[in-house]
Amino acid sequence: MLLLFGLLLLTTETYANCLKQLFKIKIPIKLLTDRNGAFTSSRFKCFLRNYNVKQLLTTSHHTRTNGKCERVNQSVVTKLRCKVNSSPTKIPWTKFLEQVINEYNLIPHSVTKFPPPYLLFGTLPYTIPLAQNQVYPPVEEARRLAKEN
Repeated sequence: MLLLFGLLLLTTETYANCLKQLFKIKIPIKLLTDRNGAFTSSRFKCFLRNYNVKQLLTTSHHTRTNGKCERVNQSVVTKLRCKVNSSPTKIPWTKFLEQVINEYNLIPHSVTKFPPPYLLFGTLPYTIPLAQNQVYPPVEEARRLAKEN
């Protein structure tokens, strides 16, 4: 499931505050980050220790490590650009971010064939457009099917 935050400051504190929002849903066992100073700082490491989260660092100068993340970012930027450019008035991209995230999360994943929120929570948090409205099997069966794919 995609969660994004529009940040003005890229500091240990702002990243930690974003992760606190994520941790309200579920605290991960591991977190993969790049080697940005905010992620390698002692304060960030202490923050993760307090939540019992093991940090994994990407390999320097090895862009494939972050390939999936970069692909998602590219998709989001493209969708944001389309919305900003098609708007008759000048609206900042941050105003479209939540809408783009919601749309992205409703798309069934190409591997699992289900939208991520359905597999995580057993329900879809947003209203699906009528043309895309599908009846999904009970969540336990959907999770089993997703693992088979």
